[in-house]
Amino acid sequence: MDYKLHLLLVLCGGLLGGAVGFYQSCYWCVTEVDHPLYDPHCNETDYNGYSEAHTSFDYSGCAVNVYEDGYVWRGFQLHEPAHCTTGYSDNRHVNYTHCWCPDFNCNNGLCEECFAETTTTQQPHNKGLSCYNCAGCPTVDENTPVTYDEDFLTCVTIMTSHGTIMRGGGFDAHDDGLCYVDGSLTYCHCTSDLCNDAKVTTAATTIATTTTTTTTSTTQPPSKGLSCYNCVDCPTVDENTPVSHEANFLTCVTIMTSNQLVYIFKIILDQF
Repeated sequence: MDYKLHLLLVLCGGLLGGAVGFYQSCYWCVTEVDHPLYDPHCNETDYNGYSEAHTSFDYSGCAVNVYEDGYVWRGFQLHEPAHCTTGYSDNRHVNYTHCWCPDFNCNNGLCEECFAETTTTQQPHNKGLSCYNCAGCPTVDENTPVTYDEDFLTCVTIMTSHGTIMRGGGFDAHDDGLCYVDGSLTYCHCTSDLCNDAKVTTAATTIATTTTTTTTSTTQPPSKGLSCYNCVDCPTVDENTPVSHEANFLTCVTIMTSNQLVYIFKIILDQF
């Protein structure tokens, strides 16, 4: 009797599942390095990485969260009343755009259609900034969405290690023109309306503008390779700054962390 009842429940459950269609498959990843679901490709457009399938009443769709600091989350989500929503992350202290979709593995984009719904009209204001607000946008034009917040202190352009460009506004104060690398992301800040219209090139090119170095008389002119300053936590250099020379040096590198700690060090590129 118990066996027949159990079999009946299984059959009913299978039939009900087919009727309501609660079997769902979604891409599942984050760009947080320490997270078990970390995937460095998670912030790419047309993502085609890790996905999972679930049979559950808890999941009826897929979703993507795109945060203004460059963080991206993909996963399962209950049905949403609207395809596109926005919010503020208390944990990350930035705004984010959220998009929901009902189909299998439909959360492979970066909510591009949600950014397209944002008004492009610059709002008059005495405080805050208007900034370009888009994802997967290597260039901007008159049709690029614009976002305004009276608490924006900078406009931000973010480039991932794979070349994907994201633009938005920032709530933290930064010097105009400051660029730095944090993990796999390159950030460039500016402090005027719609100033985040340029394409971020490379970390070496943009960060080099923030620190000036000169060759000292102790540097040996090489026939091959380079002589580079070699120090840690050195926002400026002078005649006492250590210098290294290698025949295999192809570039001198300056790196600034998110805490604006400057590292000037040697890299032998032909090792990579």
